[in-house]
Amino acid sequence: SHNGSTRAVQLNLLKGNILIFNNTIENIPDSAYTFVITISGFNELEISHCKFKNIVSSDHYGGGAGFWVSEKRSSLFDLVLDGCTFENSYAKYSKHHNNFNSDNGFGGGLQIGVSSSISNVNLNLKNCIFKENRADRSGGALSLGTEKDIIIDNCTFIDNIAGVDTSQKYYGGAVFFDSCNTKIKKPEMTPRKDTLW
Repeated sequence: SHNGSTRAVQLNLLKGNILIFNNTIENIPDSAYTFVITISGFNELEISHCKFKNIVSSDHYGGGAGFWVSEKRSSLFDLVLDGCTFENSYAKYSKHHNNFNSDNGFGGGLQIGVSSSISNVNLNLKNCIFKENRADRSGGALSLGTEKDIIIDNCTFIDNIAGVDTSQKYYGGAVFFDSCNTKIKKPEMTPRKDTLW
């Protein structure tokens, strides 16, 4: 879970469905989480037409945008990202963050999953743009490790880079999947740069 050091948005929401629409979070230097939402009793959370730009994050999960959405009781919920832009963000690897080995440095634009509190989610990414993000490790634009279904529909990936840290081999210039059930429809990618792994 996050450590209470959120830089931009932190919400604790109870019951119902919610839409977060047309917000911009940008220009946040090396930080912990920038966008934290903890929900309880929700069926669906939709984040629509929001922009995450010029963010550097080195916290445990969340990728370059420092994005953390979790269900308090680890119950299944739907997370929809529609028409969002993730641009020029950086998932920075710090070897031993807060005194333990961390999964930071994955997902230059966004990381969803891996931790048990954020992996029990049906994820739907549609009409999103991932541009010029970079990750020290795998997933230049996205790193996904959820237990449930993922749909990536009509998203665009432009000039994202994985493996900025060259000490090991990393994968997925655009998207890195870690044991996911994924359906990808109509992606647009920069040839030879944005790859799926």
